[in-house]
Formats: sequence, structure tokens, C-alpha cells
Amino acid sequence: MMAAGLLIACGVSASAHRRYFAYTYDWFTPSMNEKELELYWTQQKGGDATAQIEFEYGITDRWVVAPYAIFSRTDGEFDFEGWKLETRYRFGDFAFDTLMPGVYFEVKKVEGEEATAEAKLITTYMTQSGLIWSANLVAETALGGGEKVEWEYVTGIAKRMNEKLHLGFEFKGHLVEHDHSAGPSFAYGLSPQQKLLGTALFNYQGGGKHEFRVIFEHEF
Repeated sequence: MMAAGLLIACGVSASAHRRYFAYTYDWFTPSMNEKELELYWTQQKGGDATAQIEFEYGITDRWVVAPYAIFSRTDGEFDFEGWKLETRYRFGDFAFDTLMPGVYFEVKKVEGEEATAEAKLITTYMTQSGLIWSANLVAETALGGGEKVEWEYVTGIAKRMNEKLHLGFEFKGHLVEHDHSAGPSFAYGLSPQQKLLGTALFNYQGGGKHEFRVIFEHEF
């Protein structure tokens, strides 16, 4: 049992940049000077979609910055929508059966709208049996002043099925407007440098749209 746990820990350490969910951020960050390209596609029921291109760079083993370019497809038209800049920082060291905390901050500017700021509190819990749970408490507000803070949550739980595949569920919602969605998720390692993640969210309260997100990530 102890040997198995050590093997899992080595795998986690070597893949510290990896994500397990398409919406929920985990505690893990890239190592220093590590670079990663992530391609997002979020498809909503009705045909509208959003694409994002992200470049992550590990400033240290704990601190990462990432600029994004955002594109949208509405009524069949595909256009550049805006940009955002993200930074994340993780606290402490990896340990099984322990809540591992991190923080996230983002500035986003979409054409025709005020710039927004978003902050996340991140935590991840992992067991030696391959169960992983991550949760984000999200606060977002417009930077123009006088806007209320929107409170949301995102959380996911997944189980390691084999060396390459994790299967689970994600949950996402608004804490004030009571809009909630949930659905199945997967994370599949295509190679040591590449991974594919996806989640289908089905709205069950509040009238939001069903949507599916897939992410392709490549480390280089």
C-alpha cells in the first residue's frame, strides 16, 4: 500500500501542471519555466460557442501567469471577443488526505463591455486510492465601480480509472441567483505532454443553458 502511494505521489509531482477538470481549477501549477498551450471550446445548446487560446508560463514552481485570447461564435459569425490575463498561486506542498489551498486572480476585457475582475479561492483534496476533489469559490465584479460582486462556485470530483483516464462529475452555479448545472467529466492523457479534458453541464435549476467544454493542453 505504501509503495503504491509513493508511485502515485511521484506521478502527481511529475504532472503537477496537469488539470483534472474542464471548469474547476486544481491546486496544481506548472513548474518553473514550464510552458503550456491550452485550447478551449465551449459549446452551448442553440449553437453559440466560445473559443479560448491560453498560454501558461510557470514563473516559479508555485506561481503561474497566463494570457488568453477569446473568440465567440454567435448566429454563425465567428469573431474576436476580447482578452483576459490570469495568475494563480498555490500554497504549501503536496500531501495526500490534506486540503491544499491556492488563489487565482483574473482581469478580463470583452469588446463593448466594462473590464471585469475575478478572484477564486482554490482547494484540492487527493487520496492514495486515486480520488480527487477540487472546489473554487468565485467572486466577480466590473471594474467601473459601483457594481455588485457576483458569487459563484465550481467543484468537481473524479476517480483515477487507469494511468491515463480520470472520470468524474462537475458542478457549477450562482450562489445568489440559484442557477445550477452539473454533469459528467473526463480527463485523458494522450501522451506525457498532452491531455484532453471535457465536461458536459446540464442546467437543472435557474434556466441557464446546457453546455459542453473540451480542453486540449500541450506542454512544451
